[in-house]
Amino acid sequence: MQKRLGFLLVLLLVVLFGSQVSQAQETTDTPDAGWPVVERCVGEPTKPPKGWSYDGTILMTGYAGIHGVNAKWDTPRVLAKLSDKDVWGGAISPDGKWYASPYGEVFRTQSNNVITDVNQIYVYRLMGNNEKIIVDWSQIESYQMTYAQIYWRDNENFTYLNNENTLLINPFSGKQSIWPEPGFIYDANDQYRSQFAPDWSRVIYTQPDNETGERIKHLYALPANDLLARLAIEIPVSWKPDSSGFLATIVNQESLPSTSELVLFDRYGKLLKKLTISKERFSGHTLGWSNDSRYFAFISFAYSSFETYSPENRLYIADIKEQKIIDTCLTIGEGMAWSPNHNLLTFFEPKEGLKRVLILDMISYKLYGVANHLVGYDYRIYQGNYGASDRILGWRED
Repeated sequence: MQKRLGFLLVLLLVVLFGSQVSQAQETTDTPDAGWPVVERCVGEPTKPPKGWSYDGTILMTGYAGIHGVNAKWDTPRVLAKLSDKDVWGGAISPDGKWYASPYGEVFRTQSNNVITDVNQIYVYRLMGNNEKIIVDWSQIESYQMTYAQIYWRDNENFTYLNNENTLLINPFSGKQSIWPEPGFIYDANDQYRSQFAPDWSRVIYTQPDNETGERIKHLYALPANDLLARLAIEIPVSWKPDSSGFLATIVNQESLPSTSELVLFDRYGKLLKKLTISKERFSGHTLGWSNDSRYFAFISFAYSSFETYSPENRLYIADIKEQKIIDTCLTIGEGMAWSPNHNLLTFFEPKEGLKRVLILDMISYKLYGVANHLVGYDYRIYQGNYGASDRILGWRED
């Protein structure tokens, strides 16, 4: 009898312990938990040590247009001079060598409507030699500071709309053709309506629901226009460099205050990982993947539905390999870019004025000042920001 009671007691303990282990595993494995946030504060920026350098050219906006910083240059250079006629909707080619800009007039009517007329496209070579290609354009007119967006499909072709069609344009050969895939993509002047994967095999497209009018995000496969998923996410999103997935923000407005969730999806719209949850907002502009997809950098700031950036922010870096979020304790300026060949991250010091261009080396975890740049207020090339501080645009391989 005692042996039987002892056996039952052992069996009960095994069942209870196994249940606790199972529950603990479920809690750890649930996608709602998010990755741990590890505070790893970066030290004050210093001059780079002897023997340390970086490759390529950092691209940024500035008082004259598009500027560049390169380790081989003594000072930053103006790569393309822009004028007040370079209006909203411009974009840099994937290789960072060209900037295509809608060109026209912006004026205000007596009824206080802001109208943008575009009659040309200027394609600037970003080499500092003032070379440009001018494409005459059937006039497009937009109202109330809306605009059409240029999308580079590759390093030679981009799309832009006129009053009738969306065209695929090769500014180097002069060839233009109607772009039929997909026909619905450009039915409104909204840059964030279309979020293309780098290989253009996918697009996340915002369109109103026929019944409720709510702006729903749809994931389509291109060029067949097959609907893959309807997504309850905020835009813009950040596609992985190999187009295998994307990061997006889910905002829960039912909680007070609202919370933001940074979530990783695959290319079919399936939720893979919930990286982190915050009571602050994640910027849709100042973020980006490293080229090897090891790191994803982003900022957060106090929530406001009208802001895409705040100078009172905090820089975080998601380490995809280690599955953790690194809190750098840094506040940065607008925009950021990863180096083409190494895990180096560049950004401005925050706010306006004469600011340092900084590079964070993820191997040494040191912060270096590599140049000074006059950060001011501009409105020409922000792809939707109707006025903002100058920002980092990219990092070109030379």
